[in-house]
Amino acid sequence: NQGPGFANITIMGGLPVGGYIAGQHYGMMPYLISNDTTRTCLGFEIVARLQSNGHSAGNAVISDPTLTQLVIYNGYQYVEQTAAGSNNPLMHSWMYDWTAPPPGSGCVIFYLACVAGNCNGAASGDLVYTDSLVLCENPAGVNEYSHEGNIYSISPNPATNYVTVEFSVTKPQVVMLFVY
Repeated sequence: NQGPGFANITIMGGLPVGGYIAGQHYGMMPYLISNDTTRTCLGFEIVARLQSNGHSAGNAVISDPTLTQLVIYNGYQYVEQTAAGSNNPLMHSWMYDWTAPPPGSGCVIFYLACVAGNCNGAASGDLVYTDSLVLCENPAGVNEYSHEGNIYSISPNPATNYVTVEFSVTKPQVVMLFVY
């Protein structure tokens, strides 16, 4: 990172503790904070790749076409700012949706590059910031919890017609199960 600022990736609403759920939708917010008032053209590009083989991971969906656009290059989905999405000095955030890849895909790495440019049309004088985020798949597809020594699990997963809920307790007690 070259200047007095930083780039970051935020997942709106957070993630389940065990990792992303295959096929679920997540609101993604890459953002750039630049403390340099002479760089007023801000931009970004982000791509998601499988950690195991570098292939494209999941599916990017543009939720705000005024500020963001999808570019497909060599089989990868890059989300980046539009011309209208680059005019906000000091801080800018962008939004898009990401659908997690199918079950068994493993970890995903998001690579983010941002630029705080001086709007002169050349690379000279621009500041580049990068960030990455690794998200691993929840292997069960659902959250399994352990509370006060009690273990809960759900199978099969994925399920279509039925599920089995198993648990063990250290002493007789009332167990409450909430299904969402």
